[in-house]
Amino acid sequence: MIGPRRKKSAPVTTPETHEAPLTGTKNDELFVSFWFLLSAGGAVWFFVNYWIHTKTDNFVNAMYGLSLGICLGSLGIGAILWAKRLMPHEEAVQERHPFGSHPQDVEDAAESFRAGVEGSGIARRPILRRSLLLASGMLVLPLIAPLRSLGPKPRAADLNHTRWTPGARMVLFDGTLVKLGDLEKNGVVTVFPEHHTDVDSAADSSVLLIHIGEEHITNKTRPKSYQGYVAYSQICTHAGCPARLYSQRTHVLLCPCHQSQFNVVEGCKPIAGPATRSLPQLAITVNSAGYFEAVRDFDEPVGPGFWERG
Repeated sequence: MIGPRRKKSAPVTTPETHEAPLTGTKNDELFVSFWFLLSAGGAVWFFVNYWIHTKTDNFVNAMYGLSLGICLGSLGIGAILWAKRLMPHEEAVQERHPFGSHPQDVEDAAESFRAGVEGSGIARRPILRRSLLLASGMLVLPLIAPLRSLGPKPRAADLNHTRWTPGARMVLFDGTLVKLGDLEKNGVVTVFPEHHTDVDSAADSSVLLIHIGEEHITNKTRPKSYQGYVAYSQICTHAGCPARLYSQRTHVLLCPCHQSQFNVVEGCKPIAGPATRSLPQLAITVNSAGYFEAVRDFDEPVGPGFWERG
C-alpha cells in the first residue's frame, strides 16, 4: 500500500554573522599598544618615585610631574590614535528628540554600543585590549601613592609634647649652638632643640629666644627666664602661623596671618587679634659651657587652642 508522498522539508540554516573588517594595520595596533604600555610605565615610575622619596626638592618634584605626565599623556595619546587609526570613521546626524527614552531607542542605543565595540575591534585585538587594561589598571598607583604622606594617625598624647627635653641645647637652623651673650639687647632669634632642625621634627618645637633685659622681667615670666632672656613658642595659638615679628620698642610679637599681638613682657598674653591664649613659655637655663638649654618641655600644649580641647 502506497501512502501519500511527504514533502521534503528544506534544510534549516542559521543566518551567517559577518564581522566588520578590522581597520588599520598590525603596525597601527602595536603603535597604539606602545602608548598604553608607556602609560603603565609612567604610573609605576610615579608610584616608586613617590614611595622612596621621603623628602622633596626641585629634582624630585620634576620627576613627579614628568612621570605623571607620561602616565596620563600617553594614555590620552593612545586613545586618540586608536580612534584615528583603528576605528571606522562614520558621520552620523541625529535629530533632536523629546526627553525620555522610548524602548525602541534603548534597544537602538544598545545595538549602537555593540556596533561601536565591534567597530573598535577590541574583542579581536588581544594585544591592544590587554595593553589598555594594563594602562587603565595602573592608574590606581598615582592615586594610592599619596596615602604615604598621611603618615601615622596622631595620638592625643603627642599633641601635648614637643622635642624639647631637659638639657636639650638650643641651636639655630644650621645647627649652630646659641651661647649666652650671642644676642644683643632686644635681639631675637629662632631656635630649635639640638638634632631636631628638620621640618618634620621642628614643626612644633620652634622657639623665639628674646633678650628683653632683666629690667623687663616680671614675676610672671621670671620662673622660666634666665638673666633677661625669655623663650616662647612661635606657633600662634589662633591658627598655628609663625608669630615672630617682634617690636623692640613695644615688646610685642605680631602674627602676620590674622594680626594677633602678644605682650612679651606679660608672658606673651594676647592683647589684640583673634588669639585668646598666651604663647607657651619655655623654661630655659645656661649650662656650664655657657650654652642655652631647656629646663623641661612646655607646661602646656603649643599651637592653636583647639589642640587642648577634649
